[in-house]
Amino acid sequence: GSAVTVTAQLAIVETLSTVALTAPRGQGMLTLQTPVAVNGDFGALADTTTRGQKVDQALGNIVGLLGGIGTKSSKSLTFTAIPEAYRGGAGDAAARTNDMVVNRMAALRAAQ
Repeated sequence: GSAVTVTAQLAIVETLSTVALTAPRGQGMLTLQTPVAVNGDFGALADTTTRGQKVDQALGNIVGLLGGIGTKSSKSLTFTAIPEAYRGGAGDAAARTNDMVVNRMAALRAAQ
């Protein structure tokens, strides 16, 4: 058997997050190079795998074992946010990202 442990995390992903910069001499885009993540208990994770899905997986695993293919299993999970915790975590992630952007801009300004 195997198990997967999942921890809650809110993240601002480095490759998908860009910041538009507007200055007196023009505009530019800044793409984050580092992800920003905040760990915490932001909601409840519930197994929403239907009975039919479980039966299908069990039958597939039996056929797989008999055929020498092996087994696999998957679950459907539903995340229900705790509004206050999620809001606080999102604010913390945004504040950390803002600090990172301001620090990078200061470093670029100092390098000129």
